[in-house]
Amino acid sequence: MRLTIFSRLSFGYMVLFFFVFSIGAFSVYQIEKVKLKTAEIITNDTQLIEINKKLVDTILSAERNEEKFVLLGDRAFYEQYKRDIAEFERNLKRIRALLKGEQAEGVLNNINNHYIKYRKSFDEETTLINSKTSYDRAEYKEKKEQALSELLNNINSLKTLSREYIIKGLKEIDRNEESVERLILLVTVWFLIIGVLLSAVITRGIVKPLSRIKKKTRLIAEGDLEPDLSVKSPPEIAEVASSINSMCEKLKEIDRLKADFFSVMSHELRTPLTAIKEGVSLLLDGVCGPTNQRQDKILGIISDESQRLIKLVNDLLDLSKMEAGMLKYNFESIDLPSLVNQVIKELSPIAEGKAVGFTLRNELSRKVRADSERLLQVLRNLIGNAVKFSPDGSSVEIALEEKEGGVVFSVADSGPGIPEEYRERIFDRFQQARLPNSSLYKGTGLGLSIVKNIINGHGGRVWVEKAPSGGSLFRFWLPL
Repeated sequence: MRLTIFSRLSFGYMVLFFFVFSIGAFSVYQIEKVKLKTAEIITNDTQLIEINKKLVDTILSAERNEEKFVLLGDRAFYEQYKRDIAEFERNLKRIRALLKGEQAEGVLNNINNHYIKYRKSFDEETTLINSKTSYDRAEYKEKKEQALSELLNNINSLKTLSREYIIKGLKEIDRNEESVERLILLVTVWFLIIGVLLSAVITRGIVKPLSRIKKKTRLIAEGDLEPDLSVKSPPEIAEVASSINSMCEKLKEIDRLKADFFSVMSHELRTPLTAIKEGVSLLLDGVCGPTNQRQDKILGIISDESQRLIKLVNDLLDLSKMEAGMLKYNFESIDLPSLVNQVIKELSPIAEGKAVGFTLRNELSRKVRADSERLLQVLRNLIGNAVKFSPDGSSVEIALEEKEGGVVFSVADSGPGIPEEYRERIFDRFQQARLPNSSLYKGTGLGLSIVKNIINGHGGRVWVEKAPSGGSLFRFWLPL
């Protein structure tokens, strides 16, 4: 029985995965050991050299200060001596933590013993000085110098121990490196043989055409409907590629017919709708005679619905032009915060009706090159949606800031938010997220599609996230 493409891929990659994972894990483990050991040796070496020097410097400084104190009786020298001694004890503790082993322990104990003798001699001398008792200074000086000499000799012995410690560690590193190198060399030869065979038989024959098909499907999802998929592959994959090309041709034709339909329909509808709206306006103005309250109410409804239909027709026309690449942008240097404030002012009556407030955080100090009218269209749509979906008594948060060489606009509401599964396609035509009480949020599904096309036309990008308040957070980025 012949193995399927899936079975061949699974088997081949399982073998490769086993080899790569096993050797990779072992190699990484060994290399990490070498790295850690090297770092430890370097760190210890540096610290040992530093601490050795500090031990010598601090004990010699202590000796100088205690001699000055004995000679001059100045308490400042005695206080400095105490600080030197404290520093010496701290460094002695540090070096004891770094050096292990019986030999090191013996040297450190000797250092500590001679240090205690030195301190004891000076403490006795200090007591005699403070009590103003006469004593043999030469005798005490000899005791201190003898203890100090032995102390310094033992500190120098630590340097020899440090070198031995480093040499031992370096030899261990060399052994580990040689072992890892031999293993990696052996495995590399086997892996090259297996990898070349599997790559030639499986990857080139199956994975490459499948990758091209996968890439093409992504392009189709983004709107590229050109039937240009050409692959050299086994018959079953070639058949899939042919079917995709046929599908692209049909989708392209359907898309063209749909665009033509919307364009023609929009043109045909806009004139009568405008006539209806103007006629209703004349009736409301009393041109054809007086109307009663009930008639005014009905005429008002007709006027509002006519205006809504005209806006829908205009949106369809704009969207058709954008997708056909026929919409021209009038780029100029504009003050984005001013546009935002203008839109907030326009939407204030609607917001006040719901007791919805606005907060604007402006960190933008530069102007943006954009089409002001089209950008106003974007802002009205995004901020208007935020107001529409915000619950009564809440707030719409707007921010402008400079990021990644451009300006980022963001608007957040406290509404129901957009479910994660809709966030990728919410900017497609006629897409609307299914929300609780969706009948309360009427729309055509064109606004965000227009927003995306306008932002893309400006060389930017637009996306949606979940707001900290649980609602929706819409952002767009434009280059400066």
